[in-house]
Amino acid sequence: MSNLTNTLQKIRYNLKRHVYGITAPLRVLPDFIVVGFGKAGTTTLYHYLSEHPCIMKSSHDHLGFFDSNFELGLNFYKSFFPTKFSKFFLKYTKKCFRTYDVTASYIREPLSAKRILKTLPKIKLIIICRNPVDVAYSYYFNDPSLKGGLSFEEAIKNEIKMVEKEIKNSKNYPRNLLEKSFLARAIYYEQIEIWYELFPKNQLLVIEAEDLAKDHIKTFNKIFDFLDLPRYDIKNFEKQNVSKYPPIKEETRKFLIDYFKPYNEKLYKLINENYDWEN
Repeated sequence: MSNLTNTLQKIRYNLKRHVYGITAPLRVLPDFIVVGFGKAGTTTLYHYLSEHPCIMKSSHDHLGFFDSNFELGLNFYKSFFPTKFSKFFLKYTKKCFRTYDVTASYIREPLSAKRILKTLPKIKLIIICRNPVDVAYSYYFNDPSLKGGLSFEEAIKNEIKMVEKEIKNSKNYPRNLLEKSFLARAIYYEQIEIWYELFPKNQLLVIEAEDLAKDHIKTFNKIFDFLDLPRYDIKNFEKQNVSKYPPIKEETRKFLIDYFKPYNEKLYKLINENYDWEN
């Protein structure tokens, strides 16, 4: 892409953003980013984190700047966030301020991690994980491109062959799998590893979706502690973007628990945490 084309594209997108694009230089960058995982509760976090009196959200979730729109420039990204005046006012009235980006697809792209590190080296990052069996099942029902006209059980057999073949033929974990395989998207270790390599552990927080569902107040306060904010009880909490589909067959669940077990154990060792995903 030529410099002129790139410049014209930036202008077009900024105009599309109307006043937000024009005022981008007067806006702030995020203090933290929820980088993944999809189907684990990122939409829920986007909607409820801003209930904290010191937190203001971006204009919408899944901004996709660091993976899909990076060439549009930092002012384009800033156009989605609160103004410097809003930050000043909140810090003056509440003594603290945070704003955030929630984009679940960042976790799948190593380039996103590298771009975030270069652009926002001190950023705090939140990763939310969910039992990989449930994530794979949710992706199967919500993304028609991953079904292939097959039943879930038939699709699993095909995907296992595909994953094993791709891994065997690749020196590193084949990232292209993540765009075409619901099983690969639920293998967390290979996606999280680079974030732990690039960022200090004190800038990373991994939470479990099941914990959020069981005790949202405790889980949100864990997040607020991580962000150096006063604790706050989120009220009227309910899950967002909930999909409905038939329950998974018990024998299929047991099979997938065994399939994901070695990958989960690598994850537990990396994050120094154990989840009850073997049930």
